[in-house]
Amino acid sequence: MDFIDCMQSDLPKNQLVSIQGREQNLLINDLSSLLFEIVEKVQVQPVEDNLSLIRGLGGKLLFLSSFHQFYPNVLPENLIDNLKESIFDQAHNADLDLSLADGITGLGWVLDYLGMNKQIDHNVDIDECLLDLLSTDHWEYDLLYGLVGIGMYAQQRSSKKSGAQICNKVISLLHSLSEKIDDGICWVTNPYSQFIRSDMPSPQVDLGIAHGNFGVLGLLRKMVEGNVLTKTTIGLMQNLTGYLTSQAVAHQGVSVFPSHAGLKTQSLLGWCYGDLANSLQLIKAAKTLCSDPLLQLGLSTALQTTKRNVLNNPVKDAALCHGSSGISLIYMRLYQETGNKEFLNSCYYWSEQTLNMSKSQPNLNGLMPWNKTTQKYLDGRGLLIGYSGIGLSLLSVIHSPATGWDEFLLLS
Repeated sequence: MDFIDCMQSDLPKNQLVSIQGREQNLLINDLSSLLFEIVEKVQVQPVEDNLSLIRGLGGKLLFLSSFHQFYPNVLPENLIDNLKESIFDQAHNADLDLSLADGITGLGWVLDYLGMNKQIDHNVDIDECLLDLLSTDHWEYDLLYGLVGIGMYAQQRSSKKSGAQICNKVISLLHSLSEKIDDGICWVTNPYSQFIRSDMPSPQVDLGIAHGNFGVLGLLRKMVEGNVLTKTTIGLMQNLTGYLTSQAVAHQGVSVFPSHAGLKTQSLLGWCYGDLANSLQLIKAAKTLCSDPLLQLGLSTALQTTKRNVLNNPVKDAALCHGSSGISLIYMRLYQETGNKEFLNSCYYWSEQTLNMSKSQPNLNGLMPWNKTTQKYLDGRGLLIGYSGIGLSLLSVIHSPATGWDEFLLLS
């Protein structure tokens, strides 16, 4: 049964989802209280001079707009409109790169997702810029800063001529950058990339979502679902899953996939790296490819992660990228994808850890990573490592229809 099926028909529109068991009801109520605290905190954060999706105003707008859909009478009047206006006012002079994380691609994704391009398509200039620059072949391939991120922007616009053209160029470039191996194909990290690891020999094959091959898998799946170069894209997807399947080797009896091919250490439990997010990609890909073996690998990998807790997998903050709120969000998505209540239980477990962190330091600082250089907690601005991302995760645990906002993270 889907989470929303538990909702009582006579409850008000904004009433929390009813869950069997008094303890779970209390947890959801506590999460709701924390969500409102985070909303208050985000509203009073210093004025953003950065428009990006991951670090700036784009992410803040995504959070508050998503919150407003479920609580339309809470935020100050005109707040959302003022944030949108601020983005347009600053956009002409903003110093943005091309990336999904910090650049025009991510900001354009937000504008499309929030329906801000319905009357006037403000992304036309972005499309023209991308089409021009994609004629070169000097690209990183990853989600946050490379071709996969541009592809995620474009697939949302694939019904438009320019969006479809960008999709086709991205797939063509990814094809040319792929490396053939015995088990299929993969993408190798550029040795000059900022994400190359100094403690590993080259060539390096990243198996994460943020900067690696599972991010490519997620994009290819989205492209197939959108009928973008279907034959070519399916071929790439099948060959990539062949390679990824060959990398499934248990580490220390807990972790199935390492963070990088050939690495002999246990991987993280988070969005950016590790079995949890990777398993969701495998399950989604298996359904697209109608592959039962791939589905079984994804399910077994996901279930293996439920054995990990704060004792054997220390998590130091609540960040969406690698912390407890991101972990609980992915378990919610796994539950929604499979209906398996083991994942719902894990979602609640890690949500409880987020609550504990929120109480561990004054002013919600316990949710934030500790900066060893400044000897202070991070100020909480931003989406992947900030209050907006944690708030969006909480919203999705409390309200099952709160999906779609995390599509750029390949979770919806």
